[in-house]
Amino acid sequence: MSERPVTDRAAIDAWSKTLGRAIGGLRGAVTANRWRIVPFGPILDALGAEQPARVFDIGGGEGLLLFLADRAGLLSAGLSVDANARNIASGARALRETGAERVSVRHTDTIDAWPDEQFDAVTMIDVLHHVPPQAQEAFVDAACARVRPGGLFIYKDMADNPFWMAAGNRLHDLVLARQWIHYAPVASVEAWTAHAGFGLERSEVIDILWYRHELRVFRKAPSREG
Repeated sequence: MSERPVTDRAAIDAWSKTLGRAIGGLRGAVTANRWRIVPFGPILDALGAEQPARVFDIGGGEGLLLFLADRAGLLSAGLSVDANARNIASGARALRETGAERVSVRHTDTIDAWPDEQFDAVTMIDVLHHVPPQAQEAFVDAACARVRPGGLFIYKDMADNPFWMAAGNRLHDLVLARQWIHYAPVASVEAWTAHAGFGLERSEVIDILWYRHELRVFRKAPSREG
């Protein structure tokens, strides 16, 4: 485990560059520099409450978040799923090259293909705005079902206000993902998780450049038998 705190930007920068170099090309450059616009420090801090944890990362691309968690000593095992087969292939190769043996990645394009088991923590970072509005509640419910009793659901997505920040992120996704996104009101996410038996432990708004991030950490109620 690194002696540096997981919020140390220098450590996150160095680890991101390690994975980015292994991926290579334009996608590797994006991976290496994603920390500049995504608050990985607070996300890893939240994950650290369960260390070392078995983590299921939904929509995690090449596995960057789990790679960072592994380098920070927060991970016992991690699985990242993503609908982009090319990103998964390059991530799997890069993770092998960097010796990240506790991290695995898997291509899945449906909820039905998610693992039918529960984890210490489930993370969903900048994913829900890519899900059609009519499917967003079911998507969150499925994520919550993968959290063990007493475990964490760590959610972060882009805010739908103020307008100019939301528009900046929408342009970002039009250019990089070629997709018109659909923001999910964070109040709705809070209501859905509450209905699934989770309590809100942390609520934070983080502004980086023209991006506004809404971070929520939910804890599932412990089992009555426990």
